[in-house]
Amino acid sequence: NAVKNWTELEKCVCTNDFCKYVEFKFDTEKQGIRYFSVNSSVLEHIGVEESGVIVSIWRDVTKQKKAEKELEVRQNQQAVISNIGMHALSNTNMSELMHQTTSLTAKTLDVDYCKVLEILPGGKELLLRAGAGWNNGLVENITVSVDNNSQAGYTLSSNRPVIVKDFHTETRFNAPQLLKDHGVISGASVIIYDKEKPYGVLSVHSTTPRDFTKDDINFLQSIANILTFALKRKRLEDDLKALNKSLEIRVADRTDQLSQKNEELIFEISERKRMEKTLLQSEKLKALGVMSSGVAHEFNNILAIIMGYAQLMRQGYGDHKKLGKGIGVIIEAAKDGAEIVRRMLEFTNQQKDTTKFVLVDMVDMIKQAIDYTMPKWKHMAQAKGLDYQIDKTD
Repeated sequence: NAVKNWTELEKCVCTNDFCKYVEFKFDTEKQGIRYFSVNSSVLEHIGVEESGVIVSIWRDVTKQKKAEKELEVRQNQQAVISNIGMHALSNTNMSELMHQTTSLTAKTLDVDYCKVLEILPGGKELLLRAGAGWNNGLVENITVSVDNNSQAGYTLSSNRPVIVKDFHTETRFNAPQLLKDHGVISGASVIIYDKEKPYGVLSVHSTTPRDFTKDDINFLQSIANILTFALKRKRLEDDLKALNKSLEIRVADRTDQLSQKNEELIFEISERKRMEKTLLQSEKLKALGVMSSGVAHEFNNILAIIMGYAQLMRQGYGDHKKLGKGIGVIIEAAKDGAEIVRRMLEFTNQQKDTTKFVLVDMVDMIKQAIDYTMPKWKHMAQAKGLDYQIDKTD
């Protein structure tokens, strides 16, 4: 690498007579990757007569490059957090959101695997709810134990982020078979919450040794917080939908009840109008009957007078042929009128009189009335200074 880099530097100087801020990367055995910034120039161009000599100034910029790289990574992580946050606000499909989240998280942290484990009812197992990088058919099918023998179980019990640098030297817990089958060496995990209680675990894993930084854990926790917010919002939306459905059912039931009551009221009003009409007709008939009865009685009296005088005239003038015939006509007409009156009275007295008469002792009833009212009248008389006695002897 040194020969290659020096050749590039020499070529640059020979072409341009100088090089300014040229960067070189060296992979050293003891210090790892190092970065240098080089400024070079031909010696004769700075007042020295000797030719073919190049002067170079080398500056170690490894810390600066690392800081720039870390800043670039942080900016990228913030952009991913913003992107996932926008997905969480616009997407109500939790399964789709979790799959997008695990894919972006794995890509951002440059790891081989990412997964979301959901605590199943009973709290003894975790379901691989969503993931990136795992073998086909495992997502939403395979489960992991919640006990402390797994990284996820230990994360839940410790209630804090957990970092594994190398599973070969890890003593707190063992790698579950899922991680062994995929050759996982290192990983990091945080808790996802839902309604103030754990929903599950968000984890990332690498097949090479990896020293996850504090910023990596903060990024992972931010993603878990977004999922927590999405779960709470989904829960609220489901509760709101259930409430709306319940209200719709109650409104529909109430509407049916009101409709039924309205039909009953309409029927009742119709029946009342019919009864009022019938009652009015009955009252009219009753009034007509009373009037007809009175007229019939009056007319009957007149007929009785006519009949009486006609019979008297027949007795006095019955021998008179022409007059007797006229008297007979009058009598027959009076009988016809009496028959009409009889029919009118039958019509007006169609209901039979159900009145019953009971024989009572009036003296006993008077005595009972006196005994019942005496206290009141006696009190009123005494209040005015009067004294009276009632004689109840027979």
